[in-house]
Amino acid sequence: MNDLMAAFASNPRYAPDGLEAEIEKEELTNARRVDSEAVAVAELEPVKSDNIDMHEKILGVIDTATRIPRDFVGGTMRALDNTMALVVGRENLDDANDWIRKEMPGFTSLTDQFSQAVAPNGAASQVTQDLSQFAIPFGAYMKGLKAMSAVAGVEAGSFTTAFIADVVTSGTALDPHVERLSSLAKEMGVDNKVIGWLADNENETDSEGRLKNILENAGLGVGLAAAFTSVVMPLKGMWRLSKAPVKTKKAAKNRKPTEDIKQNEGGDVPQDTPKEDITGQIESLLKAAEAL
Repeated sequence: MNDLMAAFASNPRYAPDGLEAEIEKEELTNARRVDSEAVAVAELEPVKSDNIDMHEKILGVIDTATRIPRDFVGGTMRALDNTMALVVGRENLDDANDWIRKEMPGFTSLTDQFSQAVAPNGAASQVTQDLSQFAIPFGAYMKGLKAMSAVAGVEAGSFTTAFIADVVTSGTALDPHVERLSSLAKEMGVDNKVIGWLADNENETDSEGRLKNILENAGLGVGLAAAFTSVVMPLKGMWRLSKAPVKTKKAAKNRKPTEDIKQNEGGDVPQDTPKEDITGQIESLLKAAEAL
C-alpha cells in the first residue's frame, strides 16, 4: 500500500503542480472549442438570415398573387353560407357545423386552414369579397333565368332578368344583418321613416333582414335603370340620327352614273337627301328604344 502511494505521489501528472497544469490545459482546450463553435455560428448567421429574407419575400409574392382569387373564393363561400342558412335554417346549420367539429377533427382542421387562407386582409380585400359575394351569385342567377326562359319559350328582357336576379341574390346571398346603404344615407343626414326602418338592423330576424336587403337593392336597381333609360337611350338615339345622313351621302357618292341617267330618263331627279323622312327616323328610334 505504501509502495502504491509512493508511486502515485512520484507521478508528475498527479502531483499538485502537475494536476493544476492538466486542469489549465483542459480548460484552455474547452475554451478554444467554444470559440471555434461561436465563429462557425457567426459565419452561418448571415447566410441563415438571407435565406429567411428570401423565404419571406417568396411567401409575400405568392400571397399578393393569390389575394384576389382568394377574395373571390371568400366572397363566394359567404354567399353559399347565407344561402344554406336560408334553406336549412341558421340554427340547424350551426348544429351541423358543431357536429362536424366534434366527430371529424381532421376535416375541421383543413376547413379552418382554408377559412384562414380566404379571410379578408385589409380594406381592399374586404371590398373585393363584398363585391364578389353579390356579383358571382348574381351572374349565376342571370344565366339560370336565361336558360329557364329559353326552355319555357318566354322572351324576357335584359332589365327584367337582371331585376329578378338582383332580388333573388339580395334575398339569398347577402348577410341578413349587414350594414346597408340606408345606414350610410342616415349618417349623411338623409333620414325618413323608410330609411330609418331599412337602416335599423338591431333585434331584426333573418327574414326581416333579407326582406330589407331585397327592398333596398330593388329600389336602387330601378333607380339606376331609370337613370340609364332617361340619359343613355336619348344619347344613343341622337347618335343614330346623326349617322343616318352620313351613310346616305356615302351611298350617293358610290352610286354609278348610269343609275342617274336611268333616273333622269324616267323623269326622276337624283337627290342626295336620305331616303327615310323624319317620320321614319322617329319610328326607327322608338323601335331601338323598345329593343333596349
